[in-house]
Amino acid sequence: MRFIEEYATSDALRHEVASKLLTFFQDASDPQAKIDMLLTVFVGYGDPDMTGRAIPLLYNAVKERDPAGTDSNKDVVDYLVTNVDKVKDLRSQVRLYLARAVVATKQELREKLLAEFAKVAAGIDQNDVHRLLEGIARTARVDTNPDLLRILDSASKSLASETNKHTTNITQR
Repeated sequence: MRFIEEYATSDALRHEVASKLLTFFQDASDPQAKIDMLLTVFVGYGDPDMTGRAIPLLYNAVKERDPAGTDSNKDVVDYLVTNVDKVKDLRSQVRLYLARAVVATKQELREKLLAEFAKVAAGIDQNDVHRLLEGIARTARVDTNPDLLRILDSASKSLASETNKHTTNITQR
């Protein structure tokens, strides 16, 4: 991976590498290998569209790694937390914030991460954020994944609450 990252210097080449990783992901059988590939897409390439496509795949990979949901997925959450600043594009950062909340299994942590997602997402084009949530929801419906749909619904509600709070603060000034 490091060799690829060293030579993937242009945006077009990074996009191609991320696309190939998503393709390889489909052929991998080991859930941890899938997670590692997806985390590389998230942090290494910073393409908001690729990152958005990878969120439901990451969710499914962590579920596959721990079907009972007893693991906190702290390793994945921590990796995304420590690397969010490496991603320069704000749209990609929003997707990383959402991915953190999606993979967290502890309810208290998920709510905290959803609030952080909403604060960051309130600062960008809301149409983009809604398209992101709707796109993932469409994928989740195809996979008949009600848990992911509930998380996305919570993300949408957190965003609406944060946006309303932001709007109220502006009008009160």
